[in-house]
Amino acid sequence: MSIYLNGEKQLSKFFSFRPEIGYIEKGYIDTLTFPSTGNSEYDVEIINNRIKLHNLSLNLSVKFYPYETKLKPYLIAGFQGNYFFKYRGFEFKSRGVISKLDKPTFDNFNKFSLNGIIGIGLNYNDLFYIDVEYQPSLTKIYTSNYGLRVWERYVGFTLGLNINKLIDRG
Repeated sequence: MSIYLNGEKQLSKFFSFRPEIGYIEKGYIDTLTFPSTGNSEYDVEIINNRIKLHNLSLNLSVKFYPYETKLKPYLIAGFQGNYFFKYRGFEFKSRGVISKLDKPTFDNFNKFSLNGIIGIGLNYNDLFYIDVEYQPSLTKIYTSNYGLRVWERYVGFTLGLNINKLIDRG
């Protein structure tokens, strides 16, 4: 899930600058299981297996419009900076003690990561737009002492509405 607020400043007939600020929640369901010992004193109870990573994001991109029509195709290129500020990891309870299995891993994640932004879109009458973006990771989020590396990749689909144009038409 992500929520963004963006603006767009027309730089020329063919280029515009589009900064965005947003919140991104990433996550997955961990399928780790523990075998039963047959002795309830030693059995493990899973408290949370829904892993959630919370990030603030700043996107700086430009849009290129190859020609001016009512239905304008465009290309997007830029960079995204992410700041990882909070997580909720895998938690389990054994013998009355709650443990966080992946706390050392998430504590060692890089707090800042940088991605590229590449996309295409269509703008209708400067009122509605739809675009598809691919954001390849330019930096690693995590590298362990054992050679494990974590990178990000993102593919997104956006529907947008130009609120200023909507107000002007009203």
